[in-house]
Amino acid sequence: MDHRSAFFPDPTLGVAALDGGGRITAWGGAASAILGYDAEAVVGRNAAGLLASHGDRPAVLAAARRCRMGESVRDTLSTRHRDGRRVELMVRAWPVVAGAGETHWHTFFVEVVKVRRWDTDRAVIEGLFVQAPIGLAVLDTRLRFVRVNDALERIHGLPRDRALGQRVSALFPGPEADRMEDRLRQVLETGEPMTTEHRNWTAAAGEGHQGWSITSFRLVDPCGTVLGVASAVIDVTERNRARDRLTLLNEAGEHVGTTLDVTRTAAELAEVAVPRLADYIAVDLLRGIALGEESGPGPVGGGVVLRRAAVRSVQAGAPEASYPVGELITFHPATPQARAMATGSPVLLSTLEGSEEWLATTATGPPR
Repeated sequence: MDHRSAFFPDPTLGVAALDGGGRITAWGGAASAILGYDAEAVVGRNAAGLLASHGDRPAVLAAARRCRMGESVRDTLSTRHRDGRRVELMVRAWPVVAGAGETHWHTFFVEVVKVRRWDTDRAVIEGLFVQAPIGLAVLDTRLRFVRVNDALERIHGLPRDRALGQRVSALFPGPEADRMEDRLRQVLETGEPMTTEHRNWTAAAGEGHQGWSITSFRLVDPCGTVLGVASAVIDVTERNRARDRLTLLNEAGEHVGTTLDVTRTAAELAEVAVPRLADYIAVDLLRGIALGEESGPGPVGGGVVLRRAAVRSVQAGAPEASYPVGELITFHPATPQARAMATGSPVLLSTLEGSEEWLATTATGPPR
């Protein structure tokens, strides 16, 4: 490769070197792509005469004079492309004294439109890391965290100082973290983005199931060197809960009430509810209803007898059940079952504190 075309390896920037008379001595980087001239067409020619149009030449010559006075130049200059159109460049030039005492200039330049794009991209990236509620992580090629934002710090539930330099498997040991690293490694090796969903794998998973949608993609610099992988993490907990509720309603509509047998309907209700809605369920029917009789309208007073129609648990044998299926029960008036029948409204107990009395006095009903 011609040393002049490899003078500066960054393909996003143009580079040129000029001698004391303003003649081009080296031409490389993105110079050809930006201005349309290859090295053979420009080396040895006067830069101002070749690249500056008549109207823009005074500004170019003024920048050259500043360089001759030993100043570094950082300016926006309009130049002429090989096809005749004007190209606005951000130019950075500084003088270099050669071995014989002659002054040369090294110059880097880039299109102003790209500078503006870089500024916008940088602002977007900083906004994502500082303001956005989306969790962001950058990992190196060894899958170690090198940057995380505030949102991800909250999601992880641990300070970023503990995360930086660590791998996912070190922070959250377990099979799920190992699977996540395998997926990150696949993204790193193939360059194909990947979106996955995880539940309850973070230290911050507090109440119920938390869900996170994670999109990972490879990071590559302008020269094609792989830098690592980045992940964007979005909280999808509420979306998952809404989807689970809809799924539960759909399954209840399909599987509950398939016959006119109320006892079978109670069993179907229990089958749908566990484990989707609860870990344990007991369905108790008024004694007459269980025998096929009709119930009158309105709430039911205390002291009424119910028959246990169905029981289901996530544990084998339903060890939580105080009464077996078919048992007759008279619930104490203070129990949530009796209160719900008396008021016609649901009753939710977040704790069993203070329930010792009705737990001890709720009794098996009269003989069947």
